[in-house]
Amino acid sequence: MKTRLASLLLIAFLIFCMCGGKSATMGITQNTKNVESQKVILEIKKFYTSYATHIMEMHDAANDSILQVYFTDRLLSKIGRIKLATQSDPIIRAQDFSKSSISTLQVKHLNNNWYMVSYTQNFDNKQTQIPIRVIHNKRIMIDYITPEWNNSLYGDSLFFEKPIPVTIDDSTPLSLLKTFYDAYTVEYCSMPSDLTSRLETLRKRYLTTNALTQFKSAIDINDMNYLSGYDLLIDYYDFDRLWIPSIKFIYLGNNTYQMQYTKWKNNRTTITLSVIKQDDKYKINNIKIEK
Repeated sequence: MKTRLASLLLIAFLIFCMCGGKSATMGITQNTKNVESQKVILEIKKFYTSYATHIMEMHDAANDSILQVYFTDRLLSKIGRIKLATQSDPIIRAQDFSKSSISTLQVKHLNNNWYMVSYTQNFDNKQTQIPIRVIHNKRIMIDYITPEWNNSLYGDSLFFEKPIPVTIDDSTPLSLLKTFYDAYTVEYCSMPSDLTSRLETLRKRYLTTNALTQFKSAIDINDMNYLSGYDLLIDYYDFDRLWIPSIKFIYLGNNTYQMQYTKWKNNRTTITLSVIKQDDKYKINNIKIEK
C-alpha cells in the first residue's frame, strides 16, 4: 500500500513539474516576443518622428537618406508608384505634417510582422491609420506599407510574397491576353526590386513594335497627360493584388478585346487591345485607353 501511494505521489509530482515547466517556457517565449515587439515599436516610432519632422522642416534630402536606411529596396520602388497614383505621401497618407500631429503618433503590434501606425491630423481631428510590415535584416526594416486604397487592411495576402510563375500562352488571342496580364500584374504585386526591367522584358516579348512605340509615347516626358512612371497597359502607375479578381476581357471582334478592371474608389479602367499573329504566335499590336 505504501509503495502504491509513493508511486502515485511521484506520478503526480512529475505531472506537476511537466505542466509547470511548460507554462514557464510559454511564459518566457511570450515575454521574449513582447520585448521584441517593443523594440520594433520604438524603432518605427523613431523613424516616423524623424520623417515627419523633416517634412515640416522641408528637408527632403534628409528623408531620402533615412528611407535608404529603414526601407527595403522593393518598398522604396513601391512607395514611388503609390505616390504617383495617390498624389500624396504614402508614408503618412498626407502632403504635410504638423508638430501637434507628431505628438499623437502611436504604434501598436497587430500580429506577426505587422504593426499599425496612427496619428491625428490637427485640422480635422481625424485619425489616420497605416498598417506596415517589418522584417529583420541585420536591423529592423520596413518592407511594406498598406496603400491608402486598402485603408486599414493588413496581412501578407495583400501581396505575393512567393508568387507562382505564370506561363504565357500565346497560341490564341484570348489566351495571350489572359496569361500576359496574369504575369504582368503578378510582377507588380510581388514587388521585385527589379520590377522595371521585368515588365520591360515581358513587353518586348509579347508586344509588337507598334505597341511598344505606343507605350513609349505614353510615358514621354513631353506629354503632360502622363507622369513619368505611367504604365499604358494598366492605365495607371501601380497595380494591387486585390484588383486582380475584377479583371475581365470582352471580345469586340477581329482579334480585338477590351480589358477591364476596377481599382480604388470603384474606378473602372477599360483598355482596348488588338492582337495580331507573328510567326505562329500572337502579340499585342495596339493599345487604346477608353475614357
